[in-house]
Amino acid sequence: ICAVFKNHYESGIPDLYSLQSWITTMCLTKLYNTKWVYSFIVISSLEGHQI
Repeated sequence: ICAVFKNHYESGIPDLYSLQSWITTMCLTKLYNTKWVYSFIVISSLEGHQI
């Protein structure tokens, strides 16, 4: 992702200029946050259980 922003900066292309860019960014953020919440719930539910 850093390479994309760097390339846009060097080329003079504005970042996140299309609807697809915004939707992709929102979806990736949602997936990342969902992963963290799910992991927290699973780890919390295993607390006190011997693995």
